[in-house]
Amino acid sequence: MKHSNKVQNDLENSKSFQKVALFVTRIRKDEKAIIKALESAGIEVVPIFDKEIFFSLENNPKDTQQFDLLLERSINHARALYTLEICEKYNIPTINNTKTAQNCGNKFLLIQELNKSSIQTPKAALTFTKESAIQTIKDDFTFPIVLKPAIGSWGRLLAKANDWDAAHAILGHKKMLGSYHHSVFYLEEFIKKTAEYKILVMNKKAICAVKREASCWASHRDPEEKITKIPLTNLPKELIEIAQNAAIAIKGDIVAVDILEKSKSEEENNSSNYYVIDIDYTVEFHAYFKEDIEKIMQELVTLVKSKLGSIKIKVNSNE
Repeated sequence: MKHSNKVQNDLENSKSFQKVALFVTRIRKDEKAIIKALESAGIEVVPIFDKEIFFSLENNPKDTQQFDLLLERSINHARALYTLEICEKYNIPTINNTKTAQNCGNKFLLIQELNKSSIQTPKAALTFTKESAIQTIKDDFTFPIVLKPAIGSWGRLLAKANDWDAAHAILGHKKMLGSYHHSVFYLEEFIKKTAEYKILVMNKKAICAVKREASCWASHRDPEEKITKIPLTNLPKELIEIAQNAAIAIKGDIVAVDILEKSKSEEENNSSNYYVIDIDYTVEFHAYFKEDIEKIMQELVTLVKSKLGSIKIKVNSNE
């Protein structure tokens, strides 16, 4: 693992035995809060910028022995994923881990893991051509339906088709565009929600939650989206357990679980009315949970100390 001269000097000048590398695209409010919280707890933090770092692919683990834990905060999924994989190759603990990042960044993988744990998600299908997508819609779905890229984040390239005219147009555009993101047709049942929640889970425990309200079916697209803090004590136990179980299913240390609630019809009375639709692994704390920043940072420090403590125990046991 190689760094720019500035990053390399920062690492080499540090004398502390245990160092946390903060892997970032840039230092935002979230990262400033993280650095402040960890340094206040006596933990040394070394920011590493994804635009400056480069990796030697030779088998040289000495390059990765300059920090003891990597806290991933890059906003670029590919950069985050490769960095996590390389760190894990050299047995450097990470928050989050590679598997979590893979699952969160790939809707197909995510739904497999959630279904294995009996966590309810919208019905979905994967096809590879416009023609097979049309046949799948005819056989297995009713309008409206949601079309997504299998790999992606932040709701990019998300579309809702209310009828065949819209479906043919969207599928036709995807076929003509022909890029990697458009080469797979990911079809998803549209959930007519009565409420939408984002719940932050850290170290298998729900920490805080918000309710999202918007005029648009896709909340993130509404510039006037209303985000309201909801005390965990005001949420149904089932909802909190779903969020925690979803985080556990993907082995997430710090994740935000998006859950839709819908009213039940008579034939659905035996099923849950909650659906997990997405999980974020590089959580935007200030965007959604700014009222709970202090609590979040306390939990983060506890988690990091726990990971570093595990390293120390492992080192001592090998001596």
